[in-house]
Amino acid sequence: MPTLYMLCGKVGSGKSTYARKMEAEQGVIHFSADDYMLHFYGHLDGREAHEAALIKCEEMIYRTCEKLLGLEHSVVLDFGFWKRAKRDYIRERFAKYDVRLIYLNYSDEVIRERVHHRNKNLKENEYEIPDHEYELFSSWFEEPGEDEKAEVVK
Repeated sequence: MPTLYMLCGKVGSGKSTYARKMEAEQGVIHFSADDYMLHFYGHLDGREAHEAALIKCEEMIYRTCEKLLGLEHSVVLDFGFWKRAKRDYIRERFAKYDVRLIYLNYSDEVIRERVHHRNKNLKENEYEIPDHEYELFSSWFEEPGEDEKAEVVK
């Protein structure tokens, strides 16, 4: 049965690196919301504009995933899944497939080091994350509950 993997973790926790490794080693198809956002919209000003564009990108990715899963291809969603409600939505929408949650759980100290390193070596498909944004985004993160049966990567 094809599997949909949700990668959950704070900004800088290593989700994209982990997804690329899964793609190379397991042949899963990797979808990054950041890749789509930056390709189609570039850097948007304001939270509202960003959220509106993100909703469109995510819906297109979900539709593509439905087709791929239907063709027996496994996929990995490199989105962060900061909110429980979004994780629950994916489980419900893709209920007829094997849906697995992978939680990249690293200390804030390790993540901050990664974010600072990434900010100094940005690629075209990456956002710069200043410290104040890291703090804001971290405050929005809802750690997976035990009932979500996440595979934890440390």
